[in-house]
Amino acid sequence: MYFLTYVSRACAHISGEELQGILENARLKNAEADVTGLLLLRSGTFFQLLEGNRHDVLATFARIARDPRHRQIDVLFEFEEEGAQRFFPHWQMGSVDDARASTGQAGLLRSLHDIASSRKPSRVKLLELLRAFSATAPTSAAEILRQVSRSPRGAEL
Repeated sequence: MYFLTYVSRACAHISGEELQGILENARLKNAEADVTGLLLLRSGTFFQLLEGNRHDVLATFARIARDPRHRQIDVLFEFEEEGAQRFFPHWQMGSVDDARASTGQAGLLRSLHDIASSRKPSRVKLLELLRAFSATAPTSAAEILRQVSRSPRGAEL
């Protein structure tokens, strides 16, 4: 399994509708490439984890890097681990932002943002937080639909 995490800055404010469009497009393309992951947006900073086959993850990242809606793209970590399990096997592209995070997710989101913003991010700490975050992820389509229907604005899980 190949993993790549990066951070970038939004070039402008990303509206809820624009984020929804980004996610819909990403989910379609990621499903075709068998790439899963997580996109976090906090205070204009994107944090993303991509996971899957090395070739597919790198091709997905190359497409993302060309998107003009963000800048200052910095890869935090990329590594391959034989036999590793995905953090988000049921998310073609899960997403949580400040407005839609549950209480538990909000704390994890702040911690991930802090790690991603540090000069020397800790891979161990990042992986611990991703494991904790994945524990908050729905594991079935039915659970995803329940969470979306409970959210006032349709949580992007």
